[in-house]
Order: sequence, then C-alpha cells, then structure tokens
Amino acid sequence: MSTTSRGRLAGLANTMVRLHQQQTSKLSRFESVVKDHSKSTDDVGEAVLNDLKDLPVTMLHASDFENGTVRLRYSGKYVLTEDVEFDPPATPGDAYPKPPYQLGFFAAVTIEAPDVVLDLGGHTLRQSKRHALRQRFFSVVELSDQPFLQGQGPSDFGSDDPGPVRKCVVQNGILGRSAHHGVHGNEPIDVVLRNLVVTDFEVAAIHLNNPTRCTLQNVHVHKTRRPVPVLATYSQAVFARDALRSALAASDEILTWRGRTGAVILADVEREINKTEVEILSGQPVSNALFRNDRGELDGNCYGIVIHKKGVAVGPMAQTHKPGTSVFMVDVCVEDISSTPAPVCVYTDVPLEENRTVYGAGGTIVRGPVGDVIDLSTLGAPNMYTPTVLSEVQFYLGQHHGKGYTPTSVLSWAQGGRYPEDLYKIPGLDSMAHTMKGTVGVFLSGIDSAVIDRLRVQGVRNEGHTGHRGDVAVGVLGTACARVTIRDSHITGSKTCGSEFLHGSNVLLERTVIADVPVPVMHDASTTVTSKECGHATIVRN
Repeated sequence: MSTTSRGRLAGLANTMVRLHQQQTSKLSRFESVVKDHSKSTDDVGEAVLNDLKDLPVTMLHASDFENGTVRLRYSGKYVLTEDVEFDPPATPGDAYPKPPYQLGFFAAVTIEAPDVVLDLGGHTLRQSKRHALRQRFFSVVELSDQPFLQGQGPSDFGSDDPGPVRKCVVQNGILGRSAHHGVHGNEPIDVVLRNLVVTDFEVAAIHLNNPTRCTLQNVHVHKTRRPVPVLATYSQAVFARDALRSALAASDEILTWRGRTGAVILADVEREINKTEVEILSGQPVSNALFRNDRGELDGNCYGIVIHKKGVAVGPMAQTHKPGTSVFMVDVCVEDISSTPAPVCVYTDVPLEENRTVYGAGGTIVRGPVGDVIDLSTLGAPNMYTPTVLSEVQFYLGQHHGKGYTPTSVLSWAQGGRYPEDLYKIPGLDSMAHTMKGTVGVFLSGIDSAVIDRLRVQGVRNEGHTGHRGDVAVGVLGTACARVTIRDSHITGSKTCGSEFLHGSNVLLERTVIADVPVPVMHDASTTVTSKECGHATIVRN
C-alpha cells in the first residue's frame, strides 16, 4: 500500500472520529433539551416566520373597517396602511352571521384561516371611545371566527368549526384602546405575536387559551386603560337592554312588572344608557351613580398577559395542567397594570357546599340574562327593595321570560314581600361571577411548558378593598404549570409579591431579579421553585 493511500485512510479515520464527536455532541444536547425544556430555543417561531414569508399581500385601509369587523378568511399577508379607530355601526348587518355576531362586533379583526400574517405596518389599531361603551367584551384582534368555544360565554356563539387558527403572525404596530383584550384566542397553534405595543386595554393585553407552540417576541404591554368611564353595571345594562328588546320583539303580549309594562321598563333603561353615552363622549360628568366610575379604573381584576389551558379562565385557580400546551416568551415587558376591584355580593339559594356556579347562562347564582350578577345588597337587601333601571329589566326578564336565575323568593321580595331567608353569599366573585385571582402582570394557568427569557414586569397595582383574593397584586402568577422557566428577567414593584406559584407547579428561576416587593417569591407546599443566580433574598412557602 502506498504512502498516499495510508495518508488518505488516516484522513478518513480522522474525519469519521470528528463526525462521531459531532454526533455525540448533538445527541448530548438533544438529551439535555429533552430532560430540561429550559434549553429550548424559539425554533418553532422562526420556522413559522420562514414558512409565511412569501404570502400574497393584501392592503387594509381604514375604509375596510367602516361596516364592521374585517374577517381574514383566506391565507395571505394583510398589511395595514394607516391608523384605524374601529367605530362600526351599532348593529351588525346581514353580512355578519348570527351567531356569532348577535351581541355585536366583538373584534376589529378576526383571523379565521391558517397561514395568515397581519402586519400593522407601524400603525395603530384601536376601538373608538363610542364603541368601547357599546361593546364591553371586545378584542382588537381575535384569533378565531368567534370569541368563545361552543357552550361557553354569555351567549351561544355557534359551532367551533373551522377550529383553531394555525400558523399565523400578528406583528409590527400598536394595538390600542379596548374594552377587554388586545389579542385573544382559543386553542391557537403555532401563533407568533411580535414587535407589538399593546396599551389602553381594560382586562388583558394578550389572552391565549390552550396554546400550542405559541411565541411572544418583543412585545411591550403598557398601561391598562385609565380612566375607565363606567362600572360593570353599565355593561350589564347594555346586555339586559338587548335581551329585553329581543323578548319584546318576539311577543305581542303585554306583561307587567310592579305595575309597569316591558316597553316602559325598556324605555327607562335605554334613556339612561344613551344619556350616559352622550355625557362621556361630550366630556361631561356621568350623572347616573349606577354607572359612574368615580375610581377611574376597572372595577374588577386585570392582567397584562394570560396564558391558560383550555376554556375560559373565569373559575377557581387551575389545579391540573393541560398536556401539550406551550408558550415561549422573549423580550417581553409588562408594566403599569392597575385596577380597583369593587366588592360584589353574589347570592345563591343553594347551600355553598352543594353550589356549582357556571359562567354565562348557567348556574344557581341570582343573576340576569347573560350571567350578570344581581347584587341584592345594592338594592336594599335585606330591607325593602330599592329598584334601579337595571334591576327592573333583570327582574322583568326573570319573571316573564325565564332569563337568568331569579328565584321566586327574590321576585316576591322585590314586589313587596319578605326578604328570603334561604339565600347564601358566595365570596370572592366579581360582577360576572368570575373567581377573582388578583391583578397580575403575567398569569400562567394550567400550562404544560412555558419558557420565558428576558421578561420585565414592573408596577402591578391593586387598590381594591374587597376583603378577599381579588385585592392582591402579583408580578408573575403560575398555577398548576408542569414546567416553567424564567431566565434573565426583572420583576419589580408589585403590591403583594413578585411571583407566586401554586398547585403543583415546577418552576426554575434563573438569573432573575425580584425587587421592590414585600415578598419576592411565594409558593404552596405542592410546588417546587428552584432559584439559580437570582437577585432576590426570600422564598416563602405558604
């Protein structure tokens, strides 16, 4: 064998050794990622961006929004060409199916197809002040053709078909004023939210239920809406008015409640709603104390970002996680999140140990037509009934149309009878019977995997005096999350604690500073929190 051949064989051997070492190194890294999800990178988000880079382009103008929601029903890239203030007609026209538009325009944009990029083009998309009064549940961008899964929410929004949105991007601009959410979605898959400022929202900037491989990148959540001009009772009155309109239109029978016809009761509530709208839009003080928000902040809990398992996040804290749910956040800032929850007395005629409240149309709480709590303590209870324009609609609908849940004993009291002795109070709920969890910067609920890099949460405040959990303010709250990693992050200035983890969560805090808070980290006995190279001093187990 020649010297050249021996040299070639030696070179081949060296190459094989090098390839073996590379493969071993790759295998080792792979095993590390499988074992510790915190080593993961945003490969999925980058893949989505790469797959959607050559889509056909459609330009969106302000005029496209004049008749109502812009429905993105076909794959493509949609680019906003100018700022848009969404101020649609009061009632959706025939082009909008009912369901899901029977309660009004619930979004400025709905993404209803796979492979969609919504590019804001550096512009602002927001709800008008007028529409924010008329439509109190709303998302600037809805990642679906409807806001709720079938069987959930304050009305029947129809079938879940065509199912969750898959592979879409919302990017490059500002999502402004919203009476509820900036971005909302049920069961999104491979969704990327990036290069966004979300501001002036009332309930949450971003809310994703049951996400799979979703990415938030370079997102600035800044400032809950202030002032919020009305209380939750205004939203309840709008819903109740619409329900009464529908009930009266469906029947020619003239019925009365406390000597007044349904038409008279409807006229009274419409007058007060319209007067309040005129006062707010013209910059005058709100004269009706039932609707006036003297505190100027949301009278319930609010959140910067909510990542929740399947379904609405309105019940008690999740105690189990949903396998497969996952989110990756990088370079996300959440700041200036504030609310002032109002105390609400929620009543039921079912003993508390047997009670099972259900959000929306179901449940045994004393409520109006869309799950709106009827707080008897504000109506004179346990003394003589003191009516309001809202309670008169709620009781009329309960008496004659079976809307809501108004026990006979309550209706009898409102008509001059004795106050019922078989009522119980349910603590810790808000005006829609949602479980109050506190005001929170980032809320992770029942998630399988969350990897968060370079998060900043600052200034989460809560001025409530309800006497229960709803009064707390937490920078990062996690419940029943299988694997959470937070790295290279800063959490400061939360009223109650920097972070709190509950119900069997497993959390790694790495190189994370938590400061200017009464307690840096709190967790219950079922939760494991590991801290590496962090700049906080105390972990408290409660």
